[in-house]
Amino acid sequence: MKALISLAVLTLISDSLSIAGAQELEWVSDTLGEYIIVPMKNAPFPHKSRERGHAYENTTYTFEMCYSDSSVGILIPAGYEKKDTVDLIVHYHGHLNTVAKEIEEFQLRQQLKESGHNLIMILPQGPKNARDSTCGKIEDPNGLRNLVLETLNFLHEQGKIRTQSLGSVILSGHSGGYRPIAFSLDVGGLDSHIKEVYLMDAAYANLTSYSSWAARSQGRLISIFTDHLMGENLEIMRDLQKQNVDHFSVLLDEDVTTETLKRNRITFIHTKLDHFALMYQTHYLARFMVSGK
Repeated sequence: MKALISLAVLTLISDSLSIAGAQELEWVSDTLGEYIIVPMKNAPFPHKSRERGHAYENTTYTFEMCYSDSSVGILIPAGYEKKDTVDLIVHYHGHLNTVAKEIEEFQLRQQLKESGHNLIMILPQGPKNARDSTCGKIEDPNGLRNLVLETLNFLHEQGKIRTQSLGSVILSGHSGGYRPIAFSLDVGGLDSHIKEVYLMDAAYANLTSYSSWAARSQGRLISIFTDHLMGENLEIMRDLQKQNVDHFSVLLDEDVTTETLKRNRITFIHTKLDHFALMYQTHYLARFMVSGK
C-alpha cells in the first residue's frame, strides 16, 4: 500500500497546487511548533454540491461566503522528527466555524504538542461559518486520499518531511464533523492507514459507518458524548454487538485515565462537560492521542 501511495504522489506532482511558486508562504513558528493555512485543490470546497449555496432554517449560506474557501490548516508540533513515514491526524470542525478559529478556540496546537506523539495535524476548511455538515470533495471516492497526498507533497516541497510515505492516520471530528469522518471511512481510500477515530460529541448520523469500520478494521474508536447524543451512542453499541463486537467500555469523566483508555479498543465516554468545553477544557483530544500507540 505504501508503494501505491508513493506512486500516486508522483502522479499528483504535475497537477498539484504549486503554492510556493504562486505566492510567498509564511509559517507561524513559536514554542508550540509551527503552522500554516494554505489553499489546496483537494480541500473539501469549492465543490459542485454547494455551487448554489445552501439553505437551512430560514438562513441562506451562499457559495461565495461559505463554500469557496479551499483553506487547509497544517499543524506541526515542536520537536517533530522527520522519519521514514509520516503519521497524521485529520481533524474536521463543526458548524459555524473556520480553520483559524478552530485552532485557537479549541487549543489544537497546544493539544497536539501535549500529546507527545510525532504527528502532523491536517485541518480542512468545511462549510465556512455555516450550519452544514456536507463535506464536498471528501464525499467523492478517494477524497481523503487525494487531500492527504496533496498535503504530503506540499510538506515535502516545503522541507518539513523527508518522505511522502504515509504511516498511520487518526480521524477526529467535533460536532458536525461526523459526516466527513463517515465518508472518510466509507470511501476515503485510506482504509489500511486509518488506525483511530475520535468522535467528539459527533455521533449525529451515519452511525453504521463508525461501527462497521471498528468491526472490520480492529481500529481504535473513542466516542465522547453529552446527554443529547446518548441515544445515538447506544445505537452504535447495539450495532457493534450485532457484528459480534461486545468488548467495549463505557466511562464517565472521572473514570478516564491513560490506563483506562489504553485498556479498551472501543471506548464510550459520557461527559458532564458541555458540547464545546469537551474540546478544550480538560484537553480530551490530547489525552486520546497520549493513550494511543
